[in-house]
Amino acid sequence: IAIAANPSSGSICILGMASVNATSCQVVQLEMALRKFLRGLRDHPFVTIDSPFIPIVECNNNEIIAHSLVAVFSEYGPIFMPFVDVNFSVYITPGVGVWTSEDTKMASIQIAYQAFLQGQVTVADQLVTSGREAFEPRAKPMPPSELRELLRDQLHQFTQAEDGKVTGKTEDGLNDDLGMAFLLAVYWRICVMSRDPA
Repeated sequence: IAIAANPSSGSICILGMASVNATSCQVVQLEMALRKFLRGLRDHPFVTIDSPFIPIVECNNNEIIAHSLVAVFSEYGPIFMPFVDVNFSVYITPGVGVWTSEDTKMASIQIAYQAFLQGQVTVADQLVTSGREAFEPRAKPMPPSELRELLRDQLHQFTQAEDGKVTGKTEDGLNDDLGMAFLLAVYWRICVMSRDPA
């Protein structure tokens, strides 16, 4: 997910969405999909040549892959890396990304819910997308309308499981990756702004 946010109004505009099943990909393929995504974002009319990208990459499943993905961002600078020890003492790997805990997940859901209730979330008409087509010539890109529906459906899936944990994954195998990416973006946006309001 890529968002542009207006700090003064609190509005959030979704500029791009990508969906790639990482379990069936090599790291180089994920990097190719990310490159396509970042190229598209750099060409987006809402993004200027000096707009900094802030990579919010989740480290929970694999810090090595997270580090590889963050390295790709440097090709599409300028980049701002706020996830360093001086800014955050928990839930980060310095210089790489963020960790999701039950606390941060609950906070991100509350922040996203409030943004939706206040009508602060919009989706850009020109939506940047990326997927398997970035590395698999026969793959067809997922239409923006399907990605919007996927995000909506995954955000609706979040609930408290029997073990007390909050998840968007369902018992019949539906994932929550796109929804979780949105929640991470809105949560860490607030955290970064609180450390560096400029």
